[in-house]
Amino acid sequence: QPKPLKKHTQKEETGFNVFPNPAIAQLNIRYNKFKQGDALCLYDAIGKLLLIEQIVDASMILPFEAYSAGIYYLVILNKDNEKIKTFKVQKSH
Repeated sequence: QPKPLKKHTQKEETGFNVFPNPAIAQLNIRYNKFKQGDALCLYDAIGKLLLIEQIVDASMILPFEAYSAGIYYLVILNKDNEKIKTFKVQKSH
């Protein structure tokens, strides 16, 4: 029998956990390995920057109710503006 594929969660790989996805009212972000100067950016589906915020804690809540339903990209940057991780997030009604 073939061995089942091991599922790698985003948390295991990078120290991130982003939930719920799809989101309705808020997006919870857990980042256990954050360093001073790291930031998160939220882009809409066509690449328009909607939000940039410094990461100051391992646990953050991003209010999501003001955004329209659709696809968004949450990008985590280090202090040198290098991309650490990108998450595709869906906003539901």
